[in-house]
Parts: sequence; C-alpha cells; structure tokens
Amino acid sequence: MRIISGLWKGKAISVPQEGTRPSTDRTRQALFSILLNVVENARVLDLYSGSGALALECLSRGSATATAVDADKHACRVITQNARTLQANKLQVIQSETLPFLDKHVGSYTLLFADPPYERSFIGSELQLTLSHERLPQIMDDEAIFIAESPSKLNEEELAILPDYWSVLSRRKYGKSHITIFQYSA
Repeated sequence: MRIISGLWKGKAISVPQEGTRPSTDRTRQALFSILLNVVENARVLDLYSGSGALALECLSRGSATATAVDADKHACRVITQNARTLQANKLQVIQSETLPFLDKHVGSYTLLFADPPYERSFIGSELQLTLSHERLPQIMDDEAIFIAESPSKLNEEELAILPDYWSVLSRRKYGKSHITIFQYSA
C-alpha cells in the first residue's frame, strides 16, 4: 500500500497481516478527490484505523493533526512504524476499542473516518453505534465531516435511526465498499 498524494506521495506503508481490510488505493483516491477542500488544516480522527492509511493520507495532504484509534495491539504497532517511517510527528496512535475511546476522549475534530469490521446488519453494528454515540457530538466541530465505510449502501430506514444532527452529503460505491459522507450540524 502507498500514500497517494501530498508530501509523502508514493511512499509505501505497511499493513497489518491479519484482522484488517484496508481501503483500496482507488477508494482512497476517489474519497480524497471529494474531500479536497476539507483535508487541509483538518483535525482528523481515524477510528478502526488498521494501517493508519487514512490518517497518514490526510497528514500527507496538509491536515493539522491526526489521531488513529485501533483496538488491535499489532495494528497500533504497524501504524506507529508507518508514522516513524514517514516522520509523521503529528500523528497520535491510541490503542483502544472505539466505543470506550469515545466514552472518555476529549478533543475537537473536523474530519472523522470510521471503517469498522463489516457486519451483516447496520442496526446494532459497530458503525451504527459509533454514529449514534452520545459523546460523539462533544468531540466534533460544527459542520464536521464524518466518512463511514460499510459493506452495503445505507438505506433510508437505516439512516432514519441515526441522530438528526447528521445530514447525508453523498453516498458512493467503490468495489465492495460503500462510502457515506455525513455532515454534523449542532
């Protein structure tokens, strides 16, 4: 896997051997072309980070800071090594399950990513619980952008169970992944 653009364009990064499903280069390229005006100077939170590719891609493109959160100890080691290799001093790596992290974390983010393990149903899934977490609004700036990756397109019934502070900006399909881009409004 490699960084697609910016300061570290073309630099290779490692991917954990097991338990991750990294976003493809094509998906990341398409996603970042949509986020072109959002990434620079953003404060990024990459949940279920895996290799840290999304957080590192943001930093490569001029984000102010990035926090990568993953429950897997090995994944966190890989993310830390990737940060060292790229000299990504603005990346913080936190080993934690996402929901407990959200329970106690203090911060302020403008751009958030969540690519949790895929589950059969959206209702009750990690993604639904993350998007509905009661403390999430406390760590997002007004008009923050949240990018969620899921195995299938979120339908109107599924979107209706989310808190009303979410507006859907875009829904796209890339290979087997569906990306939903939300905007937070306090």
